[in-house]
Amino acid sequence: MTREFGLTAKTIIIDPGHGGKDPGAPGAGTLHEKGIVLSISAKLRDILTAKGYTVLMTRDTDRFIPLKKRTEFATQHKADLFLSIHANGSESSKANGIETYYLDVTSTDSASEKIAVRENINSGYSIQELDTLLEGLIRESKSEDSRRLAQSVQQALVQSTGAVDRGVKHARFVVLIGTKVPAILIETGFVSNAVEGQKLATSAYQHKIATAIAQGVDRFLGQIGETPFVAAQTAKLAATSTKRNR
Repeated sequence: MTREFGLTAKTIIIDPGHGGKDPGAPGAGTLHEKGIVLSISAKLRDILTAKGYTVLMTRDTDRFIPLKKRTEFATQHKADLFLSIHANGSESSKANGIETYYLDVTSTDSASEKIAVRENINSGYSIQELDTLLEGLIRESKSEDSRRLAQSVQQALVQSTGAVDRGVKHARFVVLIGTKVPAILIETGFVSNAVEGQKLATSAYQHKIATAIAQGVDRFLGQIGETPFVAAQTAKLAATSTKRNR
């Protein structure tokens, strides 16, 4: 009955950034972005699955996946939401905090542009090619929904972790191109910051981040009545109404 009324559980794609030959942002010692975000993503998958969502990951091991393949994975599996999980890095060891991005032709500021350039390094696109792609794709994308999803997740993360709120921003992230569903990229903290990097390496803090992201997703979908619980309740009401009208 749920499927009949178009109320299936939402399919969420979790995309742990980098992997394999691409370590991502470096931290102290052997700490690298790719391992941290894989751990956070696995925890997030388990939490969202327990809530009733259908959850898939673009990678669940330490392997390299081209950015285009990540987007194709989301399209292939008919994703309803796309969450790309990352950890930040900076030349300044003092930089810290959490920020969440959605796709746009322009960048919020020069710092956002630098982060996008770093994350896009293995994309195979030139800047001109990106601009051409984006002009068409953003018209088709769920840009406003992506912004709202980013706000919901960012708020939950800052409230839960107490981290510095670096805000919701937009930039040209290749991994978000072409999803045509609400899609965000979350920078969960700076591995290049000694204190924040140590936190990010702990299972407890990773779980706190994963829980907060799940809360943000729930809040966003709840606003439009599309959490698994709401869908199930709506289906029950629809089924009851159908029986009464027979």
